[in-house]
Amino acid sequence: KGFRYHEALDAALLNGAADVVVGVIEELVQRNGLRIALHGRDQQTLQPLVGFLVRNITRPPHAHVLIGVANLLLDMYAPVFGQSAAIDELFVRLRATCEGEARLQADLAQLMGAMDVL
Repeated sequence: KGFRYHEALDAALLNGAADVVVGVIEELVQRNGLRIALHGRDQQTLQPLVGFLVRNITRPPHAHVLIGVANLLLDMYAPVFGQSAAIDELFVRLRATCEGEARLQADLAQLMGAMDVL
């Protein structure tokens, strides 16, 4: 019987534990099924996924996996931006989270540079 990629990801998101969701995503990547699991989502099924990304993309143990998921989502759903205010808002939240993390990383790098001088 075939692996149900979409349902596997949704079940992991329903569980909510970051380790479980990231584990399922890593398994989907191994099976070349991540794109299949992300394809064809609407507002109801995108919301938990993007919400999970917003909450967890900055966590160091999961960032490398979740950044890839966010990039793939952006590539896949960019053509529908502007068609749904709710979906647009989800991606605006994700963008704000990523921008905040980028600013924090830049500040930390500047602080590390200042400490090296000492």
